[in-house]
Amino acid sequence: MTPRRDSQATSEPVTSGVQARQACIPGGFVLLARQIWKSSLWALPDAARILAVHCLMRANHKPGKVNVGGEVIMVERGQFWTSVAALARASGRTKRSRLSTQNVRTALARLQSVQFLTSDATNHGTMITICNYETYQNPENYSDNQTNKRPTSAQQAGNKRLTTNNNDKNDKNDKKVQNTFALSDEKHRSAPHASIVGLPLYEADKKLREKLTDDVFKRWESAYPGVDIPALIKSLHEWEVANPTRQKKNRMKFFVNRLSAQQDRGGASESKPRSRGWTDGI
Repeated sequence: MTPRRDSQATSEPVTSGVQARQACIPGGFVLLARQIWKSSLWALPDAARILAVHCLMRANHKPGKVNVGGEVIMVERGQFWTSVAALARASGRTKRSRLSTQNVRTALARLQSVQFLTSDATNHGTMITICNYETYQNPENYSDNQTNKRPTSAQQAGNKRLTTNNNDKNDKNDKKVQNTFALSDEKHRSAPHASIVGLPLYEADKKLREKLTDDVFKRWESAYPGVDIPALIKSLHEWEVANPTRQKKNRMKFFVNRLSAQQDRGGASESKPRSRGWTDGI
C-alpha cells in the first residue's frame, strides 16, 4: 500500500521544546500540590497515601450520573462512586500485591481523620468526596494570572526577571497558602491527655507530654476506631517500665506503629509490642 503523502509534513521542519509539549496526553490529569509533603497526609502509612492518589485519579472532573440499584445518583465534581472491595482490587495488579478490604477501611479512616476525603457508605456502595477538590484542582490557584498569560513583545523585557522554575514562588506561597488537610503542631498544643496521667515514665517525658494532646487523641480515635487507645498506651507504658533497656526514644512513632498494627488485627489492646514486620501499617 502506498503511504499517504502529507505536503505540510514534508515542508515543515520537525519542532521540539515548547511546541513538542503541545501534544495531547490521553487520559487527562490531576494536580498534586507540593505542599502535600508538609501535611499530615504525608505522615500516614504507605497504604493511605497510595489510596489518596488513587482517589484523586478516580474523582470526577465534571458532574455525572451513576445507576445504583436501579436508582440514578448524581456524582459531583470531586466525587466518585465505588466500594471497599473495588478499591481493594484496584490497589494492585496482582492478588498478592493488593490491599485487603480491612486495610482499605483503615486507610479510608485515616484519610478522613486528616480531612482529605469523606466516605459515605450505603448498602450498594460508597460515595467518596475529595475535600477542597475545587481549590487544589484549579490551576489558577498555583500561580499569578499574569504569569499564565503569553507575554506580548512589550511585556517580554519585564518578564525576563520571572523564572520558569516555580520553586521560588512556591516557597513564598508556603507562607500564604494554608494546607487545609495539614495539621499544625502549633495549633494542636494543648493540655496532655488524661490517659497519660499517672504514668510516671510518660509524664517525665516533656516532649511526649506536649505531643500527646486531646486533639491528637481525637485524630487517633477517628483513624483507629477498633482500638482501646488509653488501654493500649497504659500497656505500652508498663512494658517500657518492665524493659528499661528497650525503652523507646521516639514514643509518638512507637505509639502510632502499635495503633496501626492493632487496628489491622481487628482492634482491642495488647500486653506488649511484638516484632514489626515489613507489612505492618500497610
